[in-house]
Order: sequence, then structure tokens, then C-alpha cells
Amino acid sequence: PPLPPGWDDFQAIFKGGYSGWGYRSSYVDAAGRLRLRNTPVPRASATAAEKDRSYSNHVMADKAVAFLRKHRDDRAPYFLEVSTYATHSSLRRAWPGEPRFPAAFRDRPHAGRPGGNCGAVACSSLGTDDLVGYEDDRRDNAPVRVVRGKVVAAPAWNTVPRTMGVTEALRDFRNRARMAQSIDRLIGRVRAEVGPDTYVVVTSDNGYHLRQHGLNGGKGTAYDTDTRVPLLVAGPGVVPGRRSQFVSNIDVAPTLERLAGIAPVGRAGRSFGGALREPRARGKRFVFFEHTNNFSAPGDPDPDVIPERDIEFVPSYVAVRSARGLLVRVDLDRSWTGVRYAWELYRYDRPWEDRNVFAEDWRKPWARELRERLLAFDGCERAACRAAAL
Repeated sequence: PPLPPGWDDFQAIFKGGYSGWGYRSSYVDAAGRLRLRNTPVPRASATAAEKDRSYSNHVMADKAVAFLRKHRDDRAPYFLEVSTYATHSSLRRAWPGEPRFPAAFRDRPHAGRPGGNCGAVACSSLGTDDLVGYEDDRRDNAPVRVVRGKVVAAPAWNTVPRTMGVTEALRDFRNRARMAQSIDRLIGRVRAEVGPDTYVVVTSDNGYHLRQHGLNGGKGTAYDTDTRVPLLVAGPGVVPGRRSQFVSNIDVAPTLERLAGIAPVGRAGRSFGGALREPRARGKRFVFFEHTNNFSAPGDPDPDVIPERDIEFVPSYVAVRSARGLLVRVDLDRSWTGVRYAWELYRYDRPWEDRNVFAEDWRKPWARELRERLLAFDGCERAACRAAAL
């Protein structure tokens, strides 16, 4: 295949990386051509150390460190992106009996560490209390419609059969924590290699729910479990501490462009670079996200992994979030052309989206503003998108 435009080096691990072992990867040869190599699944009788040497997250860490050492003394700036498959579930088991969320063997339970490695806390201490909103009654989240100025009930979209038990939820929760340790080591190795003039950004694409809101395990909803992800930045001039403004994934590219001294290309996102040096800098007060109903095909890495079939029950929606609450406009029409809008509204003076309060709050100023922002965002052009978030 050709080298993707814009990249000087492209060392990708392809979708076999979801399983941790047994994948194809790419590299650029001396002539600048993209080549592929195969890394087979180690034999089942191999030692844990032998297996871990080809674990995809460890291989990514080795590749990242090699790149940083090669370019450490370059006069020109570089950009390195490292995208792990963890903590995603596997598409297929590398060996019989493998867990759905396969951690490196050094982080699994073993004689020297019976509970395995979950980082700063003992794996046994991770329980359902850590899953905010666990076992919340799904009826509290039913959408409503506005008909001739009155709020009426709408059909519930969350009708997914409950198939995940508490034992399975805790097992997946702890195995995902074990998987995350290889990412933690990767970040530590990168931080040890980069120079003082390098920015390191850590974030994720989505969260994950485990039996919250009456669901099983999966993603794709507008709720905090699925949409709120870490964002950490370290580098020159970054003042340590938390920030309170809203940031979306589409804001990362213009931020990096600003930090690199490049005029941002026209984008819907907005740089949050000012907040790195001034924690109280004014930023976005609203964040938007949207989802298109997923009619999946065989081979899709999300719904093909049971019980993540939750994602096929999530309808199309557009949502806006502020410090006060979350407004979601769901489309209950499952066709590609029709629409049948309904609403969910949640207040964040409560710990999670525990009850749809649209019927009682939809005429209040804070809720009206969310609705106005959502309508301004839906189908907006770049400048209007940026304005809607302020």
C-alpha cells in the first residue's frame, strides 16, 4: 500500500492488535515504501515473558522509544502519535481461555501477585461502587417528546436484554484496569525519553459503561460513562493543575498547531493552548457530541464482541453538555431518512445522569439555553460551531 499522505514514518499495528497478539504491522523501507510484516501468535507453551515481548502495547512502546531516540537531537520539531488498542476488548482469543480484555501476562494474577496489577490500587478493591450509576433503573432515562407544547412519553430506546451479570462486570472492570498498566508503562517510557521542549498529550476516544443505566457493557451513549475521557498535557510552560473548561477531541489538532507555531487550518475545533499557561483562561462553556445509529456489518470490532451489542440499541442523537447539565436529542426513527425526535435532560447537581428531568425543567432558562445551543450546532459551519461552544 502507499505511504499515507502527511506521514514520513508509518508504523501501524493493524486490527489484530485488538487481541494483543497475532497481528500485521507496517514499516517504511529505505526507499520510502510502506512494507508489511506479520507477528504471529506465540505458541501456547511460551513463557509469560516471551509472550509479553510481542504484546501489542509493549511493541508500540518499543517503536515509540526508538522513534524518540532517533529524532531527539533534530533541529526541526517532530510529531509522534501512539494509538493503543487497549483497553478495548479482543476480536478473537489468542489462546483458548483468554479473557475478553487481555492484559499483558506480567499484569495478570500470578504467584507473586495473586490479584494482578491494577496500578495504584489493589484489583480486589475495584468494585461496583467505583462504577458510578451502576444498576441505575433504566426507566429513569426514558426519552420524552414535545407535542403541541406539552411533554408526553416517548418509546424507550434502552430495551437491550440484560445479559451481563455482576461477576462478569467486575471481571471485565478489573481486567481493563490490568490492561491499562501497559499503557501506563508506555507513557512513562515516552516521558523519560522526550526533551524539555516537548509536549506530551494523553487522551482517549471514548469511555465505557458496565451495567450503568440498565445497559450491559459497551459505549456510544451520550452519558458521562461513554463521553468523558482523560485529557492530560505536560510540557514547556504548562502550569500544573486542573482546568474547568470544556474540551472536545476536535480541539486537539488546532491546539497542537498553535503550540507548533502553525496557523491552524480551518477547523470546527478551538485551541485550548491558552489554558495550559493560564489555568483560568476563558474557554468553551459547552461541548457537543453526536452519534449515528449503528447498523453494523460482520467484522465490526464493536458490536461483534458480545455483550457490546449495546451499541446497536443506541439511536442517532445530537447532544450538548454544560456545567449545569446534559441535553440529548435522540432520533427514534431507525431509518436513514426519517426523523422522530425525543429528548433527555439531566442536571449535574446530581452525581450522574440518574433521571430525565426534561418534563419539569425544559422551560427553565438553563435548559432553554442548552436547546438553543444544540439547534445552533446541528449542521453548523466551522465558525458557527466554534461560536456555539463559547
